[in-house]
Amino acid sequence: MSAGLAESTSAPTITSLLRDPANLVTVLGLVSGLAGVHAAVTGSFALAAALGVLAVVLDCVDGPVARRTRERPAYMSRVGTELDSLADVVCSGVGPAVLVAAVASWHPGALAAAVVVVVASTVRLAYFNAFGLADGAFTGLPVFYSPFVLGAVLAAAWLVTPRAAGAAGAVTLVVLALLNVSTLRVPKLRGRWFTGFMVAATLLIGLLVVLALTEVDR
Repeated sequence: MSAGLAESTSAPTITSLLRDPANLVTVLGLVSGLAGVHAAVTGSFALAAALGVLAVVLDCVDGPVARRTRERPAYMSRVGTELDSLADVVCSGVGPAVLVAAVASWHPGALAAAVVVVVASTVRLAYFNAFGLADGAFTGLPVFYSPFVLGAVLAAAWLVTPRAAGAAGAVTLVVLALLNVSTLRVPKLRGRWFTGFMVAATLLIGLLVVLALTEVDR
């Protein structure tokens, strides 16, 4: 029997990957990101931003869940890394892009910014998959920061100058895209920084939900 055939016969089923708690959290984040895209397209902009940040929270949680899962097969870590990146393309690339394009009423400039951020986030994820962390730090801004930063910028715009939300969002996307593919060294979130980010993300979700309920994003 060839090595390839032996490997294929011993491989787990595709659906069995969803029985892994960490992978399930990643999939829930993907669902949140997709729900955010739907909300953006249907005009619920603040809700879309909230769902995008929720996807970020779930993205941050899947790692700790994986580390706490007992007797987790070694292959599950490799699958989890790939699954996480694929979900990030949707949640942290496509999601923010669609949201800004919708907020800006599909203006050509916003659409151009949307294309730029999707390409940049995808290239950055491919780079990370190939080279990983270097001395505990990321090269380029990790894409999971994008929904958080964009949500904060849009929330501020809706509260202060709603008419400028589309332009502010488009500029934010371009800046995020440049940071994604830059040589900037960004330490991995750990300890109090991880806790602080999670608290900030949770508070931002709450604010965006309030804005959605009061329709301030209109």
